[in-house]
Amino acid sequence: MNKTIFIYFSYSGDNDNFANILQRELNCDILKLQPEKKYTNSSIKILFQGGNEALRKKAPALIPYNFDSSKYSTIIFGTPVWAWTLSPVIRTFLQDNTISNKDIVLTCSHRGSPGHTIDNLIQLLPNNNIIFNQEIHAPIADNYEIIQIIDGIKKAREVASD
Repeated sequence: MNKTIFIYFSYSGDNDNFANILQRELNCDILKLQPEKKYTNSSIKILFQGGNEALRKKAPALIPYNFDSSKYSTIIFGTPVWAWTLSPVIRTFLQDNTISNKDIVLTCSHRGSPGHTIDNLIQLLPNNNIIFNQEIHAPIADNYEIIQIIDGIKKAREVASD
């Protein structure tokens, strides 16, 4: 078992772009999480709706997905930053799944500040080995910053497997 999966939520499409790059460069599986009730398409309204849910630590119901943590040694998480923390969709996934004894990579995409997103993710993933974390200033494209992140992930996986 030396497989990797990228588990993520994308509201604006930034993490979708990142997923495509990771799948190409790391040959990893992809799990895109989606809420049962879609978020608004209004960029103004989502600041209030998503930010409010994030601050109140809401955990919306998700569209059913298949995930078996025993298939993976490394899990990469990707979340947009909402109200300076992780998205409610990622919070739901972490509450619904027991993840332990894994090598974990944490990423968060933002257009302003990452806030406490990485620290909050670390708190929700006890009993794991956080091997790499990185904030990403959006929009996400196949650029130098992303290449550095992929190189960092590859190096961290090598060290973790030694």
